[in-house]
Amino acid sequence: MLDSLYIRNFRCFEDLQVESLGRVNLVVGKNNTGKSTLLESVLLLASAGANQVIHEILNKRGDLLLDKQTPNLFFNGDIPISHSNRLEISDSESKNSLIITLINQNNNENRLPMALPKTGIIPKFTLNPKLSILAFRDGQYDINPIPNQSCTTQLLNENDLAKIWDQVFLNIDDSILKEALGLIEPSIMNIAFIPSPQNNASRMAVVKLQNISKAVPIRSLGDGMIRLLQIFLHATQAVNGFLLLDEFENGLHYSIQQKVWDKLFKVAEELNIQVFATTHSMDTIRSFCRVAKADKDIEGKLITLARSVGTSDQGKIFASVYNENDLEWIINSGMEIR
Repeated sequence: MLDSLYIRNFRCFEDLQVESLGRVNLVVGKNNTGKSTLLESVLLLASAGANQVIHEILNKRGDLLLDKQTPNLFFNGDIPISHSNRLEISDSESKNSLIITLINQNNNENRLPMALPKTGIIPKFTLNPKLSILAFRDGQYDINPIPNQSCTTQLLNENDLAKIWDQVFLNIDDSILKEALGLIEPSIMNIAFIPSPQNNASRMAVVKLQNISKAVPIRSLGDGMIRLLQIFLHATQAVNGFLLLDEFENGLHYSIQQKVWDKLFKVAEELNIQVFATTHSMDTIRSFCRVAKADKDIEGKLITLARSVGTSDQGKIFASVYNENDLEWIINSGMEIR
């Protein structure tokens, strides 16, 4: 689990320091302050700079010509030509870090951090053959990814959910899913994916409800049920890793959000997951603050991103972190913070 986050020269972040992180973290801020980019940075760090992940990040932003658009990974589009202006994503002590620099044929040491070993390290190449990607775990070179799951703003189709369900059903107790869906429909007894009556090549999610003899399509219970299923299916695949939720509130009525946060806090602790979520909703912020304040065992942090208006660094993005005492003040004061 990351206790802090340092992001340098990645997309809109010139030099961002998030000094403290919790088990569950909610990221807020105005448009174009880097909320989704912060999620991408955690994903990139967890994946050890995997080609597929960089490809997905670039494609999501419309950077389709990868060989020409690689600079869009970097702040101001400038490829890092030495260690001094590297792209770096790490924790505060650089025990876990990802470094991207330009390969210097004449001086390979120019791209390595001075505090880390310079022998026996083989750079990993991706996209642009002139770039070197180095991933470190506990100070040692390591390209193995940490488990991670990204839950996007869009609802997945049931075929995609079924693929995740197959892995969950074989490896994890599905009571987590039934309890999560029960936040909206308490009478749920079981869940399954079956062939669609219209197309046997497709599958659909159905649930068994108390006092109803036939299976009920989950989609008939509303988009909130699909969103809950999507969130907690991804959570069960992020064991010992990271769960990234973009726009937590999508599909969830404000009246159940506190219950969803409460369940998510407990699942994060049970499965050893660190959660990073974003939101634009003040209802979501308040419900998160209430759960984080009430749960003494599981630490929740509210992180705000904002651009400086100072003359010397105008436009630079900074992070502020609110702890449990701050969260109580936010709840009681009704302060607008998003």
